[in-house]
Amino acid sequence: MGASEISAVPLQQTLRHQHTAFQHFFAGHARYPRFKSRNGRQAAHDTRRAFRIRGGELFLAKQKAPPRLAWSWPEVDLANLNPPTVVVACEPDGRFYVTFAVDTEVPASVPATGTTVGIDLGVKNLATLSTGETIAHPRHVERKARHLKRYQRMVARRQPGSNNRRTAKKKVAAVHRKIRHARTDFLHKTTTRLVRAHDTIAIEDLNVGA
Repeated sequence: MGASEISAVPLQQTLRHQHTAFQHFFAGHARYPRFKSRNGRQAAHDTRRAFRIRGGELFLAKQKAPPRLAWSWPEVDLANLNPPTVVVACEPDGRFYVTFAVDTEVPASVPATGTTVGIDLGVKNLATLSTGETIAHPRHVERKARHLKRYQRMVARRQPGSNNRRTAKKKVAAVHRKIRHARTDFLHKTTTRLVRAHDTIAIEDLNVGA
């Protein structure tokens, strides 16, 4: 693909991100910027000049046809959105995701419950509440361990740089994606339940020295 077939906006945004990263480094707020691995998550940031929404479809600059989207928010019409930024990301397993940055109203506050709870994060259990409730660790890794080990053995047996090895690595990445999404879903549901059930939440904060 030639340079003229690529939109200039994501390239300009990459330079801006690099400039910001170096500013944070010289200010002492972050480490020295590093190159991202080509095998990791890749993302392109498009501003208003590089995309448009027409007829409920997203059109990206330099693309002949709109991408087919599996919309995650069926109650929101894509045609009514006016996002300032669109991020197109490709995960290591080959899946693409499109993220829209939009302005929205402040959500309504959760009704008061008049209760307080303390949370003690542990090793045997994920957390123990002052009410006596225990939250067990999710077993997402154990459920996927058999598939993960098999695909990892496939990667080890393939010739480095071959198409078969790249295919096997995508299968490993797909298992990791499923585990990551399951963990995120579990944490979101657990924290949402706690926030809705209690007005004040105290969490143990330990700073254990080496």
